[in-house]
Amino acid sequence: MTRVPVRMLKSYLRMLPRLAAEESQRMAERIMVGTGSCDKDGIRSVTRRWAKEATAHRTKARALPPDKLTGFGIGYQVVTRG
Repeated sequence: MTRVPVRMLKSYLRMLPRLAAEESQRMAERIMVGTGSCDKDGIRSVTRRWAKEATAHRTKARALPPDKLTGFGIGYQVVTRG
């Protein structure tokens, strides 16, 4: 079994209800658009949002300072060259 820091596990568990709700909303939207059970403006709005999200600019992840890594259960070793 993989070792996961408790802090990360708690944050994952805290987000699960939100993720499940978002997933349910997305499924409802797919069904509405696929079956045509909403008006054209609604379909247009949803498909525009989908297109925007699909091409959204992603920001680069910033490197954490080494002292913060231990909080996530990540060990590190300082290597000097020379």
